Formats: sequence, C-alpha cells, structure tokens
Amino acid sequence: MAAHDTVIPYLKVAAELRNRIDQGVYEVGTQLPSGRVLADELGVARNTVGAAIRVLREEGLVTPVAGRGTVVEARPEAAVESSPEMTALMEKMEALIEKLNSLQDEVKGLDQRLRKLEP
Repeated sequence: MAAHDTVIPYLKVAAELRNRIDQGVYEVGTQLPSGRVLADELGVARNTVGAAIRVLREEGLVTPVAGRGTVVEARPEAAVESSPEMTALMEKMEALIEKLNSLQDEVKGLDQRLRKLEP
C-alpha cells in the first residue's frame, strides 16, 4: 500500500465485498468464500478480510452462521454507506488520514536532518 493511500485496507476490502454483494456475485443466502480464499484473491492478510467482514456485519449485509460460515443477508433499505452522515464522516476521516500522512513525512524529514547534525 502506498504511503499516501488514504483508504484503510480493510475499508477497501469491505467496499469490494459490498460491491460484489450489490452486483449479485455473492447472492443473498449464500456463503462468502473463506477468509483465506478472500485474502489470497484480494492480496491482503486474513486479519484485513476479518475486519472488512465485521464492517459488513455491522451494516447488516452478512451474518455468521454456525457450521456454514459467513452468509450474505438482504441489504438494509437505508444502507450505511449511503447516509449523508456516513459520507461526511468518511470525508473527514480521509482528510485526517491525509494530514497524518503529511505529518509523518515531515517527522521523517526532520529525523533525517537531525541524524545529519548528530556526531
């Protein structure tokens, strides 16, 4: 992931899985592929997939079913990502992440300058 990529990896994975559910790749009532399969397919860690699935569970898109894994549920009418409040919150979060990345670059530059000054 690039140093200035402002999308948190698990949110990127959640968006991809949400898109697949919306497009019918994973239909309501069907089981999602295993975390290992999704991690390999998406090129991320299994923990990242787990965090993404927790987001989808909180949105009501999926639910864990004993003995079956994670199953796709009907999408709620008022989807979380389409609410104006969530959109505004995501925009604020992305701006904060951008600022944080900038500050990290500044600190790195100051650290390099300091190391040159040290005997």
